Amino acid sequence: MSSLSSLSSLSSLSSLLSLSWLRRLALAIVASALLAGCANAPYRPYVTAGSEGADCPGASVGTPASLTTPEVGPPPTPTYTLHFLEFDDQGWPYPDPAGKASPGHKIDCAIGDLVQRLKHYKVMTFVYVHGWHHSAAEHDEDVAKFRALLDKQAKRWSGTRQVVGYYIGWDGETLDVPGLKHATFWTRKNAAHKVAEGSVREFFARMKAIRNHANRPRVASLTDRHHQCRYKGDFLGPDCPLRTVMIGHSFGAWILFASTSPFVMETLAGGSDVLDEEPTETERERGIADLILLLNPAFEATRYDPLFNAARRYRNPRYQPPLLVSITSTADWATGMAFPAARVINSILQHPAKSTLEARAMKRTHGHMDEYLSHELTLAGPWPREQIEADQCPARQALPYQSSAHELRKEFIAAMRDEVAPQRTHMPVRTFCGDLHLAGLPNPAVGPLSIVWNIRTHADIIPNHDRIHEPVLEYFLSQLYEDIREMPRFELKR
Repeated sequence: MSSLSSLSSLSSLSSLLSLSWLRRLALAIVASALLAGCANAPYRPYVTAGSEGADCPGASVGTPASLTTPEVGPPPTPTYTLHFLEFDDQGWPYPDPAGKASPGHKIDCAIGDLVQRLKHYKVMTFVYVHGWHHSAAEHDEDVAKFRALLDKQAKRWSGTRQVVGYYIGWDGETLDVPGLKHATFWTRKNAAHKVAEGSVREFFARMKAIRNHANRPRVASLTDRHHQCRYKGDFLGPDCPLRTVMIGHSFGAWILFASTSPFVMETLAGGSDVLDEEPTETERERGIADLILLLNPAFEATRYDPLFNAARRYRNPRYQPPLLVSITSTADWATGMAFPAARVINSILQHPAKSTLEARAMKRTHGHMDEYLSHELTLAGPWPREQIEADQCPARQALPYQSSAHELRKEFIAAMRDEVAPQRTHMPVRTFCGDLHLAGLPNPAVGPLSIVWNIRTHADIIPNHDRIHEPVLEYFLSQLYEDIREMPRFELKR
């Protein structure tokens, strides 16, 4: 359908409808559908081979990530491996263009490659699910930024771990017309829900199975010492063969959340409902991921509420770094204003909510509701770019941006004792390198030892919905990655 015919259709509709608010609303819905459908080009997989740096059938030629074992030393040029997994609007993987492999051959390749690496090396994996207005196209900013993240992490882990990335692609943009592309909200939100229910779940389930096997406690021989979860000291957490960070943005945060929340709930239930025995030392490491990040997530708080309640009941005898971290900017107009407005239209014909909280949660994201917030991230002063570029606060040096392990232990034990006291249920301020302050909010529904964080931040850290790659935020996230390995996990009952 041409643009002229679209405008003609809208004009005819205008003449038939009166100016009542209900009919104006109906006109807006029809207009959005017409605009989204008329300019919708069929989506195709942008990366036909699917892998770079992996020995898979049909893989593109890339630099192999052949790091040496820890005993030998670092290679001369650190590198990484990147897998692209793309899904259509029904959540199906794209078939092999040559017709020589099954539709799920890219998932098989990605999983098989990881299994082979774990036979010889420790591995650090990163999963990224893009959001609205993005794709797996080579020119997409998210693809470039994810490559930069993998390159940085490959240098960070050089000689100790291989770095493998997984880019989850779907059709996040169907109308690339400035000023009109936001009309695709309803179709792209629906597509994200279909993708979340599709074959991407197979990928996450197989990742969980691999972690469960690779990170289970075992007695290893001296020649197999890098294939077990080993504690490196009295305070540091276990150093396991497979480490995993998963990141989702916007509607992609929903795809990630919907696919992983059942596994997160399983971990949380293990710390709240098992009364006869404490969780095993590596239960967390055998779960779906070490860290799940949701950046400006665009889904209803009603979907977040069950996990939030499970996190409230979670009790663990030892301190742990967070498992799921959601970060939303107050400057994000897309989730702060556009999302609630669009959800009003979606919920017109739904049954009324049973409470005021449910009514608000049906229309808002959990990042814009005080009832679900746990922390606030602020920048105390101007971003110290010169200091950071001079590497005066490197993340690898024995927790330079935090208190000592002894002081941290005292802080968290005090917080645990205060958990039952109504006057203080939030964590003290934690200062990160770069003058970043993470303060626990006085929310009585969030305990000080929660491993699920819902963080509010502001424009100087995340300027809007899409600018999630700002240096200040990336620096904060890199320090959260360090918590996986460096943050003390000490007993709280001593």
